[in-house]
Amino acid sequence: MKEIKAYIRPEKIEEVVHTLEENGVPLVTAIEIKCVGKGLNEEKARYSMDYTEKYCPFVKIEIVCSRRDTEKTVKLLRSCAWTGHPGDGMIFVSTVDEAINIRTGARGEEGVSLW
Repeated sequence: MKEIKAYIRPEKIEEVVHTLEENGVPLVTAIEIKCVGKGLNEEKARYSMDYTEKYCPFVKIEIVCSRRDTEKTVKLLRSCAWTGHPGDGMIFVSTVDEAINIRTGARGEEGVSLW
């Protein structure tokens, strides 16, 4: 199994989630975040007293899927989140060693599919 984490522009979240749902991605976690540091899109950066730095709003998407669905999911994310401008975001893919469904105890891909 793989975990896909994508950091995308907030204005693209609706399109991304609808496209993923339409293409059979069963569960998507989306979290509003604020990125700080170098490499931010200066046009979107804001100042914050909470962070005492500039930040850019992003949405972090997390998906766990089978190895066979990974490339398809990454392509869907890229095509929906792309604007061609700096600050479009990043996608990271990691290996998931184990997944355990809390309710049923099912493990692996079966456990993930039972959410």
